[in-house]
Parts: sequence; C-alpha cells; structure tokens
Amino acid sequence: MPAFSNCVRVFTALAAFALALGTVFTSTVAIAQEFPSKPIRMIIPQSPGTLGDLVGRLMSQEMAKPLGQPIVVENRPGASMIIGFEFVAKNAPADGYTIICVSLGDLAILPVTSKDLRFDPLKDLPAFVGVGEARFAFGSSALVPWKTFNEMVAFAKANPGKLNYGASSPSVRLPMETLTQDLGLNVVHVPYATGGTYLNALLAGEVQMGILNLASAISYGEKFRILAVTGEQRTPALRDTPTFVELGHPKLLGLIYTLHARAGTPAPITSRLYTAAQQALQRPDAKPQFAKIQVEAAPVAGEIINQRLEVIARTYADIARKIGVQPQ
Repeated sequence: MPAFSNCVRVFTALAAFALALGTVFTSTVAIAQEFPSKPIRMIIPQSPGTLGDLVGRLMSQEMAKPLGQPIVVENRPGASMIIGFEFVAKNAPADGYTIICVSLGDLAILPVTSKDLRFDPLKDLPAFVGVGEARFAFGSSALVPWKTFNEMVAFAKANPGKLNYGASSPSVRLPMETLTQDLGLNVVHVPYATGGTYLNALLAGEVQMGILNLASAISYGEKFRILAVTGEQRTPALRDTPTFVELGHPKLLGLIYTLHARAGTPAPITSRLYTAAQQALQRPDAKPQFAKIQVEAAPVAGEIINQRLEVIARTYADIARKIGVQPQ
C-alpha cells in the first residue's frame, strides 16, 4: 500500500508539473501571437547621421511594415557606445519591445577596451538577425612603390620595421594588428588622435598603409590605392580588387550591422522579429536604399551572428594581449 501511495504522489507531482509547463508554453505562444501590440523602440548607441544611425533608421522603417507597429528610433550615444548598450542589456525589459542596432565589432571590442563593464557584451545582448555589411578597404597612398597586396607584403618583409600603419582608435588598430600578425609582418603602429589626422597622414604617405571604409576609399580616387577589401565576394565597384577571404585572411571583417534584444527575451518573440527583418530586407526597394549608404544588405540568422561575435571577440582579446592593449 505505501508503494501505491508513493506512486500516486509521484504521478500527481508529474501531472502538476506537466500542467504548469503546458500553461507556460501556452502563455508564451499567446504572447508571441499578440506581439507586437504596441510600438517598438530601437536604441542606436551612436549620434544621428552616423552610418549606424542610418542603418537603424532604414531597418526601423522597413520592419514596421510586416510587424504592423511603428518602430521609434532613440539615439543614446556616449562612452564608446556603452550607454546605449547598457541601457538595453540592463534596464530594458526582456520583452522584445526594446531592440538595439549595433556594429558587431563594436560589441566584440568592448571587453578589450573598457573595464568595469556592467554587462557582458557576449551574453547579455544576443543578436536575432544580421542586417548587412559596410566594407572596409585596406590600402596605401598612391606615393608608395607597390601596386598590389602581394607586392606590399613582399616589400614589408624585405624591410622589417621600416613601414608604418596608422590608427585613430582600437577599432582600427586591432583589425590592422590581426592582419599584420597573420602575415608575419613587422610594421610599426602610429597612433593618431582623430580620424581626420589619420586619413591625412595616410593620403600623404606619412604612414604607408591603413584601413578605412570603402565609400571613403573610393571617394579619394587615385590618391588612395585600394589593395584589398572585406566581404565574401568581390564588390562590383572594384572587380579587380581581391577580398581578404580570397587572400587567405577571413578574420578581417567590415562593419557588420546587427539587431539585438536583451537576453531572456522569449524565443517566439525574437523569431517574430527575425522574420520581420528578413521580410524587410527582401523588399524590392530595400537593397537599393542600403546601397545608397554603401551597406550590402542580407539577412543572417541570429545564431550565426552570435557565433561570429564570439570568434571576433576571441581574436581581438588574443591580439590585445600580444600588443599590450589594456582596458581603460
């Protein structure tokens, strides 16, 4: 008889657990079916008019259509974007009604450059979709003797320690160090206080190589010799210029723009947001709008973006240790 009573108690407990689980599941499905029932807020951790701001505003306009609710853009710049990141990671409810548009590299670099963070960039802001990439161009002033990437590598190896590269921020320096270390080059880093002084030095040949966004590189015409670009495929604008992937250096990436929600947001809601982003980017008029701001738009699943974030973060952390970069 006691054995029977124990069985009854176990069965009763299991039934109660199953009922509770079913209630939670039904509730989650109901929430996802109702989502969104009010406007969504998109945080942009940059100032108005920046490329990240333009990407976020385009996505807010296009995603609002399949979601049936407006997406209100709110700029929260400052502290190397930490103000905007932290607001979503720590203060916003995990309900899908507050999302953030970021560049993946900006998240990946935070553990390397910023100490005393109140959130984990790799865990507290998971991506639900990748939006697109703004390419980087690597190159030199037209005053240098080489004309191709391989010629530059050969010249640098023949002249160790005699060439310089410039950078005005860790977001430029770490990719450059990633490249030069992959190539086994001894190239000297020259720091600049602002992007403007860095670009002037690069064009004048004071530093012999550097990275800048593709749109700027193209705008300088013959003054800047583009040797390689980021991206999976060659860009139609520079059909004779190889990608870093072709050259065997896939770690060097452009500005990959992504959308994130706070960790703990129910999966059915992030799935709904992903579907809306996918539909937005597949609209016939979407890609031309992104092309105007030099962003190649294509939806990528959040799981892939989160894996990529971890790889970039590990790469930057390793490079930072080697060159002695400390969080400030």
